[in-house]
Amino acid sequence: MERANRYGHPVSVILLDLDKFKEVNDTYGHLMGDKLLSLIGKVINEQVRGADIAARYGGDEFAIILPDTPKAAAQGTADKLARAIASGRTSAGQSEGVAVSASCGVASCPDEVRTVSDLLQLADERVYESKKSVRASITGGSVA
Repeated sequence: MERANRYGHPVSVILLDLDKFKEVNDTYGHLMGDKLLSLIGKVINEQVRGADIAARYGGDEFAIILPDTPKAAAQGTADKLARAIASGRTSAGQSEGVAVSASCGVASCPDEVRTVSDLLQLADERVYESKKSVRASITGGSVA
């Protein structure tokens, strides 16, 4: 963030939240949920660059920091990640028939925000916007 603010080099973050992960745990058990989280980690590592930093951020959330990456490129990576997760395939195998999807939020510095907390807050807000649009498409336009 300091480099982005000082020199104008962009840094972006992707927050990725698995959709309906609680249903996976409730239906298949926590052991399957743990296997699925491990698979998601492998998918993420296969889809990002070596310079990117990926980490589990919370229960079913992941954060990916993309140095020297403007928002448009980060959004492309987020879209690629969502497609890869929905396919359920990695070089390590498939997700054992458990369907999963992900909602992503992307934010960038210094174009949109200037602090770490603002960067994460904006990306988090965009995750929930993404989740709302997924629910709206499933329910035919109405979001509960």
